[in-house]
Amino acid sequence: NSKYWVYNQQEITQMKRLHFKANSDVIKEGDLGDCAYIVETGSLEVSTNNAMNEKHILGKLKVNDIFGELGLIDGLPRSATVKTIENCTLNVLTKESFNNIVKNNPEALVPIFKVLASRLRSTLKQIGGWSINMYSQVFNFIIVNRIIYFRYTLK
Repeated sequence: NSKYWVYNQQEITQMKRLHFKANSDVIKEGDLGDCAYIVETGSLEVSTNNAMNEKHILGKLKVNDIFGELGLIDGLPRSATVKTIENCTLNVLTKESFNNIVKNNPEALVPIFKVLASRLRSTLKQIGGWSINMYSQVFNFIIVNRIIYFRYTLK
C-alpha cells in the first residue's frame, strides 16, 4: 500500500483536485505529460496497447497511489493509459508544485524512487531473464540520472 510521498499536508491541500466519473480516461498512452496524480478516492486501471492494438492490463491503482510520475519528471509521452474503474477524486501534482516540494522537502524523493523501482522490478519480472545485477545497474542509472536532472533543473 503506497503512502503519500508528499509529507506536508499543506502542500496536499494546495493541489488542484479533479473528479472523474467511472470509466473515464485520466491519461492516455502517447499523450504528453507534465503532471502526476495522487488517488484520493476510487480505483483506476493501468493499461497499454500492444502492436496489434490489444489491451494489456498492467495493474490497478487505489487510494494514495501515485501515477503519471514519469511525465512529471521527464515530460515525455505517457507510457500507459489510466482509466477510472469507479468515480475518483485525484490530486494533481504539477511540475511547479513538485519542484517546490523538492526544494523544501528533498526527502520526499525517496518514496517516489521506491515507486519507480517497484514498477521497474515488476516490468522486468514480466519480461524475464534479467539478473539481479542488471536490475541493480538499471536502477542505479535511473537514480543517478534523476538526481543529476533535479540538481540541474532546480538551480
